[in-house]
Amino acid sequence: MSDTLVSYSYIMSAEVQKWRSFVKGKRGGNFAGVVLDLEGELTSKDISDIARSAQCSETAFIRETQDNVQTRIEATFVKADGSTIPMCGHAMIALLTQLHQQGKLVVGENVIKTEAGNITVHVGNDGKMSYEQAL
Repeated sequence: MSDTLVSYSYIMSAEVQKWRSFVKGKRGGNFAGVVLDLEGELTSKDISDIARSAQCSETAFIRETQDNVQTRIEATFVKADGSTIPMCGHAMIALLTQLHQQGKLVVGENVIKTEAGNITVHVGNDGKMSYEQAL
């Protein structure tokens, strides 16, 4: 469930979509921010500044790249202090939900490149998603 849309117009007009993962009904959950950096225009400093301003424990930054065969999705996870981490479970759920709602995931296998390695996400005909993450 999307909770808040915050626009940081002073930083390259990046929009942070805030999501709650691991909710029960409309209660609880961990907030994570999601930023679509589809053109790859954000610098490392922009990313750190946005993550600090988002006021979420982690923010996922998504970049799409295109090659001859397919669109590739890369995710970077950034903590509230601006430092990156290889993987974040609740931010991954948030970014998958946003990508699915925007029609950017296909039924079948989708690969998300992270610092922790490639994550294969399975999307069923019913829209349900699953992925495995090494601990």
